[in-house]
Amino acid sequence: MGSRTLAADGITVEITPKLREAMAEEWTWPNYPMHWCTRSEIRQVSNEAQKIHDDIRHGHLLIHAHARALV
Repeated sequence: MGSRTLAADGITVEITPKLREAMAEEWTWPNYPMHWCTRSEIRQVSNEAQKIHDDIRHGHLLIHAHARALV
């Protein structure tokens, strides 16, 4: 759960300067399968994966598939 979600639920959230500094540091993901991605791209992919996970967990995921009939 992110700080924005907590704040939206009325929970006071404080991100300390030390945590902000740690968040801004360069980091790597060991054995990350998309090694060509930048740090911000890795975060974007991770955020999208987390959203899919949360949607599944909360029953909000709608899968819409198209199939062509073979005639």
